[in-house]
Amino acid sequence: MIGLDTNVLIRYLTLEFARSQPSRVRRRGDRYWAVPQDLGRTVERARHLSRSWRRFVGRHELIYTGTPSGRRHLAVAKQAAILSYFEFNVEIHTRWG
Repeated sequence: MIGLDTNVLIRYLTLEFARSQPSRVRRRGDRYWAVPQDLGRTVERARHLSRSWRRFVGRHELIYTGTPSGRRHLAVAKQAAILSYFEFNVEIHTRWG
């Protein structure tokens, strides 16, 4: 996930799809991951990570954040990271007796 540290330059994101088929609409369960700086330093390294991700993890989209579309994805990813910080998980326990 994207961290809350806004001082880090994120050049590439990968959008992991919750289902096998990507779509233009972001679905519940789709997750953004920041590409580490060393791997996102050049486009060749980022594409190598993309090929490895596809092979070992699954379908995703590599997004360059230097374009207007990429900056929109980055804003959505940061917003999701901030909102997930305040998410509460509720557990229900049934007690007999």
